[in-house]
Amino acid sequence: MNVALIEFNNYHQECIYSQVKFLKTDHSKVTLIINPKSKNLTASYSHLIDETYYYDKKASFSFIKKLFLLFKLYRFIVQKKFDKIIFNTASSSKTIIFITLLLKFSDVECIGTIHNLKKMGGSFSQKLLNIKIKKYFVLNDFLLSSHPIKNTEIRLNSYYPIFFPDYKTCQVNKPTNEIWISIPGEVNFKRRDYSIVIESLLKTTNSSHLKFIILGKINAIPKDGEVFLELLSKHGLKTNFITFDAFVENDLFFSYLKASDYILANLQLNDNSYLKYKISGVLNLAFGLDKRLIAPSKLNIIKDLEENTLFYDSSEGLSKLLSNNLQTEKDTDFILNKMMDYKVQQKKYIDFINS
Repeated sequence: MNVALIEFNNYHQECIYSQVKFLKTDHSKVTLIINPKSKNLTASYSHLIDETYYYDKKASFSFIKKLFLLFKLYRFIVQKKFDKIIFNTASSSKTIIFITLLLKFSDVECIGTIHNLKKMGGSFSQKLLNIKIKKYFVLNDFLLSSHPIKNTEIRLNSYYPIFFPDYKTCQVNKPTNEIWISIPGEVNFKRRDYSIVIESLLKTTNSSHLKFIILGKINAIPKDGEVFLELLSKHGLKTNFITFDAFVENDLFFSYLKASDYILANLQLNDNSYLKYKISGVLNLAFGLDKRLIAPSKLNIIKDLEENTLFYDSSEGLSKLLSNNLQTEKDTDFILNKMMDYKVQQKKYIDFINS
């Protein structure tokens, strides 16, 4: 099978490796079409990819240049005679709409991953994509039934992007008496609830052994990073956190995750986005690395979280976990879920593509 895997953006890169691995296990020829800014992010598994095409869609380019590059990309796709084209992010992209509409009458099948099912409702751009794309992946089983799709032509299936390259292990100094809790991602108050973490620490009588590791650039959003550091300083909690002033490279990122005892999904759940339409990549990191998860109790609707998750519903609840449960639970064996086995996920992925 001759396959093109496409990601025009700089996000959702964490989903690409699993798909490349699935396809290569199936002996497919894989061409990766990505933004040149993503080159470093895919370098660790470039040896698996048969060909890479870099498509740059800089906003600063003139309309004529953008059009030229778009038709050049389309010509490349046509010349390669792909059997399948898989869009790693199949939504809200004029480039994808343009390409899929041009391919409307071709034999190549277009498949996509939808990262937010809400777009399947009233999004006009999604309706245009649906003209050519009839099969979509979602990233967790619970999303298959959380938001019914009215368009009966659309088929959904799930796969879990929980497999990662063998990144180089960096030495991280973890004292034996400390409990490490990683919070993956940059400081972003819109997406994550840091206030509940700080409030729970203030309510915890003995917290000197607790270390929260912010695995993202602290000032990626300058105002949020500034407010966060001010809160830590104000409440005397700086020693409870490890932060980074620069982008955390994958080698270091995964080294800290592997050394951590828990991963915290302190998601903002002010609406139902994570309860109906999408899943956080933090959960997939925990699944893939066999790490116990700490998460808001509202997420207990996700069946995959039943066995290896400690839930909290308030700062008091989180404080209780920090005070009493973490040391005991740390020594509890991680319960493996057979549905997350590589062979199971690879077969689900390939079977859906070929269906």
